[in-house]
Amino acid sequence: METAQPVLGGDHRQTLASTSNLALCLSDQGNDAEAESLWRATLAGQIRVLGEDHPDTLVTRSNLAMSLFKKSQYAEAESLWTVAWTSQKRILGEDHPDTLRMLSNLATAMRLQGRRDEAEVYFRRCLDGFRRTLGDHHPQTLASQQNLAKNFQEQGKLEEAEALFAKTLETAAKVGSVDPVTLAAIHGNYGICLLKMERYAEAETEDLASYEGLAAVAGPQHAKTLEAAGRLVDLYEAWNKPDKAAEYRALLPRKEE
Repeated sequence: METAQPVLGGDHRQTLASTSNLALCLSDQGNDAEAESLWRATLAGQIRVLGEDHPDTLVTRSNLAMSLFKKSQYAEAESLWTVAWTSQKRILGEDHPDTLRMLSNLATAMRLQGRRDEAEVYFRRCLDGFRRTLGDHHPQTLASQQNLAKNFQEQGKLEEAEALFAKTLETAAKVGSVDPVTLAAIHGNYGICLLKMERYAEAETEDLASYEGLAAVAGPQHAKTLEAAGRLVDLYEAWNKPDKAAEYRALLPRKEE
């Protein structure tokens, strides 16, 4: 960016692309505030010079949205993803995988703001698109299926959620190409659903699969592994098995007084 700007000017496409790449590097290093500032400036320049629908503009808008999403600023992230999704529909079509991934992000932002009935409409639309485009067995389709199942669960539609989680795991077992972290997440979310249904023995099977899978891949101290251990604590407490709850509670970091 330091060399591109004096030679090409601040509004040149290459300068703007370099600035966006610098923001991505800063974000990867944990400098989120500086990255956000650069992305905002870059986005304004790209809209002015390249237009709303240019691929560079779409990438920057999506990166800024994800940065805000990670900080739980879901409303602004949703707004940015809505504009990007609208542009991608025009450019790539509704069923293009990139368009559908953007739609999935948008639906997730809605879900996390508590607007689960709205999110359901978009999650269904997303899943239907992935099924048409990539087929029932593609990992992206399975991830989309899990997103809808999780939304069902949070809506209290437990029977629909349970059926979709079970179908997702059955398909994943047949395909055999789902990455271990994603598979562990499906097991864990299914376990939460079964716990809510008070089907404790089945929930234990799923929660153990989630914990053991994450411990093997990410290690016992990884944040996701510890979350899985926490789910087992919740299960055993609800199941009135205090000794088992204590076993997994001992794996968790002690809370500061």
